[in-house]
Amino acid sequence: MFGKEWISYNAGIINNGSITKDIVITGVELDSDNAGKIYGSLSLNAGNFNIVVLHGQEASHISKNNAQIISLKDLRNRGIDYLALGHVHEYSSDRLDARGVYCYPGCLEGRGFDEAGEHGFVVLDIDETSGGYDTYFVPFARRNVYVAQVDVTGCENTFEIEKCVRRFLEISGYTKESLVKVELTGALDVECEKNTDYLAKQFEQKFYAFKIKDNTIYNIDYMSYEHDMSLKGEYIRNVMARNDISEQDKAEIIRYGLQALQGEEIG
Repeated sequence: MFGKEWISYNAGIINNGSITKDIVITGVELDSDNAGKIYGSLSLNAGNFNIVVLHGQEASHISKNNAQIISLKDLRNRGIDYLALGHVHEYSSDRLDARGVYCYPGCLEGRGFDEAGEHGFVVLDIDETSGGYDTYFVPFARRNVYVAQVDVTGCENTFEIEKCVRRFLEISGYTKESLVKVELTGALDVECEKNTDYLAKQFEQKFYAFKIKDNTIYNIDYMSYEHDMSLKGEYIRNVMARNDISEQDKAEIIRYGLQALQGEEIG
């Protein structure tokens, strides 16, 4: 745990022949009072192996309005070997300067569909004899989170959409422990029968969690209704004549109207 000012802990010794250096962990808790002010007070012994720990979002420059912004610019060339960062729940690592690197290990497990991808932890492996070091990511999550797009263009009903989704899942390699979100994409006929609640139930027992999101758009063959004298044709022509509605909104309105005319549940 760290306070509002820099605190350092000695974590070990590197003994490289006649050269001995300490492994020192230094950190501070950022808040609205010290944000932007702590960089000038950071004092590190360049002869040590220096690990600095901070929690916040890295940026090129500090922000006076956000205590959780970490200024990488103000941490360069300060004798840091490894900058360990928390806040971002996805693994990433890059050079800080010629001497050191910075790293977000991410979280051990994805906590929702907004945290898809591989999760785990990062090992910082320091050779206590040579003083050299290596870092590597270790996949750790029991349950992985996946968000996948499945193109269902041309499907005419729920059962054809189900076949597309099932075919995709069979080759995906997702395990039963996975959390899976399938986003339906592509273009469907405006009269295509589609039931996402039904689709979700077909696959929810195959995974730890399963979700369907409908991102499809609708195509309408307007010319086929141009001379249609039915109530459906009149309705479609009236909607299409509106100039204050976007083309995609017109397709949605027409779809809902056709569902209502056929006595179906609107959705």
